[in-house]
Amino acid sequence: MEYDWMAVVLKATAPIYFKKESVIMTWMVKRVPLDFDYPVRKIWYGYLIQPGFCKSADKVDFCTECKNFARLKKIPLDESGCPAYDSYLKKQMQFFEPPEGPGYQLWEDITEGSPVSPIFESMDGLVKWCAENEPIFANVKVTDEVWKRYLESGQTGFVLRRILD
Repeated sequence: MEYDWMAVVLKATAPIYFKKESVIMTWMVKRVPLDFDYPVRKIWYGYLIQPGFCKSADKVDFCTECKNFARLKKIPLDESGCPAYDSYLKKQMQFFEPPEGPGYQLWEDITEGSPVSPIFESMDGLVKWCAENEPIFANVKVTDEVWKRYLESGQTGFVLRRILD
């Protein structure tokens, strides 16, 4: 994968050397409702939920019910004899995503995921905010143009590269 357009030349007072390309931070654009009232820089609660399918415990065995459910839903069994729910996990995880809407918001996904920016009516508004407010590493900022290409590309990771003379 080529990241040339995302490469950033650092003009630092002290040399910063990267032995290879280094992913510094990762962000993504989420389309959320314009009135989405969730705190910035707080991990989205839905991402903290770890759905599990096995409800059996030491004193309670739901295996029979679970396998019967799988039979009725025509879900195949995996090698351990349990229903192969993994194929359904992606669909289930969509339930835990933030609500969708027309707004543009920057989210970080280096942790579980949290909103970073206010919500904007346009991508251009978000891009301008990012260039003015969101450093890609320490206090290093990039231009509107770099942010726009990055966000529109769908990539999830800024690659910093020290280009030596």
